[in-house]
Amino acid sequence: MGVWKRDERWALAAVATAIAAGLALRIAAGTGALWLDEAWSAVFARDAGTPLGILWLINHDNNHHLNTLWMQWVGFDAPPLLQRGLAIASGTLTIGVAAAIGWRRSPLAGAITAGLFALSPALVCYGSEARGYAPMLLAFATAVLLVDRWLAAPERAPGAASLAIALGLGLLAQATIVFGLAALLGWAVIERRRVVGPRTVAREMLRVFGPALLTMAGIVALMWLAAHTSATGFAVGGVQPHSWGGWAHALSQLLHYTLGLPPLVGAVVPLMLLLAPRSRLRDLALWSAIAFPLVLALLALPNSMMPRYYLVGSVGLLLWLGEWLAQLAGRGARARVAVGVALLAGAVAMLATDRLLIRDQRGDPGQAIAAMATLAPQGTTVVVHRDRETAVLDAAAAARGYPLEVQVPPCPAAPFVLVDRDGDHPFPAHVRACGHPYAVVAERRALGLSGLHWQLLRRRD
Repeated sequence: MGVWKRDERWALAAVATAIAAGLALRIAAGTGALWLDEAWSAVFARDAGTPLGILWLINHDNNHHLNTLWMQWVGFDAPPLLQRGLAIASGTLTIGVAAAIGWRRSPLAGAITAGLFALSPALVCYGSEARGYAPMLLAFATAVLLVDRWLAAPERAPGAASLAIALGLGLLAQATIVFGLAALLGWAVIERRRVVGPRTVAREMLRVFGPALLTMAGIVALMWLAAHTSATGFAVGGVQPHSWGGWAHALSQLLHYTLGLPPLVGAVVPLMLLLAPRSRLRDLALWSAIAFPLVLALLALPNSMMPRYYLVGSVGLLLWLGEWLAQLAGRGARARVAVGVALLAGAVAMLATDRLLIRDQRGDPGQAIAAMATLAPQGTTVVVHRDRETAVLDAAAAARGYPLEVQVPPCPAAPFVLVDRDGDHPFPAHVRACGHPYAVVAERRALGLSGLHWQLLRRRD
């Protein structure tokens, strides 16, 4: 009993340390100016005017309702760190929920799982970004905890109301919680089908998931009604057709940022998942990290090359990894040493990737404002090549309190021009606007899963 209590105290201290470290990393990664999608969320929040306007007037897939509400509440000119406050809080709380799921296996599993969730670069990235992915992942992790408790003792009340609240809030946070719901349903059906017949499974799924399905259906109906009554309907920021190459690249990129390891090295972890002994968390990981992405690919859904679509798989994979490493550590002294070395190496790899994300700050368009403020302290005008850049510059200038006029037409010639690019697309070798040549004065290329590549040019008179 004394050994158990000592181990439990040590594990609690490790969990608390992981939560503190995870909070510090997310704060450090959230200090730069808002990038493209965040900035448009801030503009939507400002223009909607009221909380009701967020639900009824913003019929766009970039409206992640809970995050937009938060951004409206803190204000358009709030510091970027405050605008990311909901994401940072949600990402930090997710570490604790993940630790609770691992703790149900053992205190060591809880401590390891907390560390993985605290340091994972993908979770640091989305846990410090003013969008809905962090609160969505918190809702999904909470739903996993609720379903896991029920699967361990199905004779008890399933907590269907709590599950409905978690998944309903998850849907208001970000619509990809629907993928999480599919993973949870598949997981629960697989687990219960091993014990009871199909009719009993069907009744149990209705009892456990029925309220959540009704809640989410009601939310979707409200969103549909808002879009249906709008003159413009529902808008989508961008749709790209499915490609197997893009799908594979998305999974490779997400695996890299989930584990902080090069994709070829990180691929060992899914391989070990396939070979590992059966457990509830292994089944969840198989369903969410392997089966679910395959289903999306086979359905050839558009935008399947977006790594963030598969974030629920990252959660499932890390939950299983924490459990599996704790089980390995219980196999003797040599196994404990091997697990310790693996955890140390993994922490170093994750922190090295986190360091790059923190240094990069998603390309930090605030540096463009800083450059213009240095060259034109009283304010200036900047031309943008694409009107999508207007929100980025408006948000960054408002946060800094810098007088900036953003101009879309190239004429009359403005003192500055901002050019942005996606992916590996190069910047133009020469830029002219309204007959005037421009020279580069600042440039950033974003790293990681989010960000904006931009180039600021000044008119050469």
